Amino acid sequence: MSYRNKWKIAPEQVEELFAGAQSIAKRFIITNFRKQGFQDGSLKPWKKKKKPDGRSILVGKSNPHMMQSFHFDNATKNSVRITNGKKYSGLHNEGSSYSLLAGSRATFFKTKIKTSGAFYTNKNGRLVQRKSTKTIEIRGADISVKKHTRNIPERRMIGESKTLDLMIDKDIKRRMKKVFKK
Repeated sequence: MSYRNKWKIAPEQVEELFAGAQSIAKRFIITNFRKQGFQDGSLKPWKKKKKPDGRSILVGKSNPHMMQSFHFDNATKNSVRITNGKKYSGLHNEGSSYSLLAGSRATFFKTKIKTSGAFYTNKNGRLVQRKSTKTIEIRGADISVKKHTRNIPERRMIGESKTLDLMIDKDIKRRMKKVFKK
């Protein structure tokens, strides 16, 4: 719906409406991540993980990169485009499968070793050697990997949504009523 033509809105008011729509869209995306599904009229939950580890789907342990990397570009003067800088976000949003080629990769493991440190005098006046442990990383054997396919299920986080459209329409109507009351 073109609100600009309907109510003869000034350009600065259009920018204010875009800013409001952007903040609503950002909240909508974050809500989708928190509810673990996509809201399009009703909540459509994401497919569960194969190996549950207690963490939310698509949200990192302490750093939710994908959720925080959404940006807004003013594509034209009448639209706003939502983008995500993470290359894998599109795969998750639409679902995909891709093939990995055969090859080899190195393995690494961490181990603790005991080290002896400097000598010091303890409170009894005895000469004692300080002992500590140190974690080191050791390269292990190379592992051959067969050609295989990875399937990423569709976990829509942004796209056409009746819920988002209704939220933005309500906000625009509320702002326009406020402007015309003055």
